[in-house]
Amino acid sequence: MRGWMVVSSLLILVGAAGGILFTNGGFENWSGREPDDWTISGPGLSTEQEGDTVLAGTSSCKLVWTTTTTRWIVQEHPVTGGTDYTYSLWAYDNDPFGRVRGTLRWHRGDGSLISSVNTSYSVDGTDWQELAISELAPSDAETVHVEIRVYDVDWGDTISSASVFVDSTVSLVGGAGGTLLANGGFEVWSGRVPDDWTISGEGLSTEQEGDTVLAGTSSCKLVWTTTTTRWIVQEHPVTGGTDYTYSLWAYDNDPFGRVRGTLRWHRGDGSLISSVNTSYSVDGTDWQELAISELAPSDAETVHVEIRVYDVDWGDTISSASVFVDSTLFALHTETGVEENDLSFFLANIENPVRDRVSILFALKETSNISLSVYNLLGQRIAQLANRRFASGEHRLNWAVQYIPAGIYFIKLVTEREAHVRKIVVLK
Repeated sequence: MRGWMVVSSLLILVGAAGGILFTNGGFENWSGREPDDWTISGPGLSTEQEGDTVLAGTSSCKLVWTTTTTRWIVQEHPVTGGTDYTYSLWAYDNDPFGRVRGTLRWHRGDGSLISSVNTSYSVDGTDWQELAISELAPSDAETVHVEIRVYDVDWGDTISSASVFVDSTVSLVGGAGGTLLANGGFEVWSGRVPDDWTISGEGLSTEQEGDTVLAGTSSCKLVWTTTTTRWIVQEHPVTGGTDYTYSLWAYDNDPFGRVRGTLRWHRGDGSLISSVNTSYSVDGTDWQELAISELAPSDAETVHVEIRVYDVDWGDTISSASVFVDSTLFALHTETGVEENDLSFFLANIENPVRDRVSILFALKETSNISLSVYNLLGQRIAQLANRRFASGEHRLNWAVQYIPAGIYFIKLVTEREAHVRKIVVLK
């Protein structure tokens, strides 16, 4: 009996304005013989909805090819030139007559091809293997074709087909774990409400604030005159069964008001599944982070990302309150949740916030080429701290942050086998 190859892809793509780039990554939606939002490159390759060999959800995609001409399935998405992107896929390849790899093909606005880059090929075996690349998009790139390509292996005169199952493609904005929110830093306003945010009801207003700011040039001042809970909100698509992180920064020096963050998970028909909250802000004179990490329910398709406001001891004399918020982030959770001993490397947590210098500790089980880079919330690389070969053992690098703007950044360590990310919050 022929063996099978099972592939799970992780696409990490950065978009300047935020948003999920992959759609139907779990191959759950089909309109006939092809998965929605995917395109087959040419004859000799077909797709089938598969309900038995499934990595996650209820179905996967079975790729069957009968040609020695390279074929692929593909999605096309906008990109930002000069931005770092990471594409990785996991493969379980025990089919000796087929192999796969991932490909990114960069295109100009007129559709002409600029260049392409590939992961390594899958290797026949009985263990999951990751095929990954990190690449800087060409400066003139406007779109990328994200492909899973299939190849024949030693067909000769007797073999005429091969098969692969693909499943659980996951996408997020931020090659280094960046935010899925648009205008999370409240920098863009087209009037009295920050762009991409919606106010839930009467009694709550927003103001662009230029003095009390954590990062960038402005924050959002929330002012409310009602004891009925109100909020500002964005709605975004999510992948059920995936870990997400939500954090916001609050400056709460009003004893009569407090805020917290809320995630409300919804099904495709809009019905509410459940919700989860951060802690409340505490009255004080420092910026404070309110954060949660949560597994999206398996049937969740969208999330409402909210900042909620609450009155505190108003009585008969108090009729309003205000709190400043800034640097909100909603992203796929980057902590692996596995034991340190199970990793080929370890990147220590960073004690936030930092003001002048951060010490980055990492340990390698074996000698490896590593890249250690710093990214901002847009996924743009602002510094490369290391890009060379390190011996096994513990290493420590220092990074001076006093010359960069206050804000949220991500430190990404990539070895020959894995990648890991840590968030850093810089205050001035």
